[in-house]
Amino acid sequence: MSWAKWVEKTQRLADLTKQNLQAISDQQPTRVIRVESLTPEHLADGFSSVRSNKVAVHSVVASSPDYVAIRRIFRSTDILDLECNAELLKMGLRGHLFGTPVFVDGESPSGNIFIIGAPGDQPMTHYALIKIGHR
Repeated sequence: MSWAKWVEKTQRLADLTKQNLQAISDQQPTRVIRVESLTPEHLADGFSSVRSNKVAVHSVVASSPDYVAIRRIFRSTDILDLECNAELLKMGLRGHLFGTPVFVDGESPSGNIFIIGAPGDQPMTHYALIKIGHR
């Protein structure tokens, strides 16, 4: 795939992710995971909650502080693949977790990580919500 096509595909994914975030207020999460502090197991649990509905995980969306927590957890592993291209970073793409794009969204409330599931390039059908620092 050429670089231009890759950027175009990433932009479509970023746009769809923003649409999915706007639709979240209209839909109940597949699962809400309440944690005091984030661990890899919590993220894996969120992924499996979405996949249990026979839907692929489309993207992960977090606020900047929550993305820092994700980076801190996976810094010494190869599970989180960090993005370094300026053009893709401007779209909000920060890397890939378990092969799934991770976006940072300034409008996403701090303390909430959204694991969004969707069939192909379709709108969201399921999502898991990890609430950090909540009981």
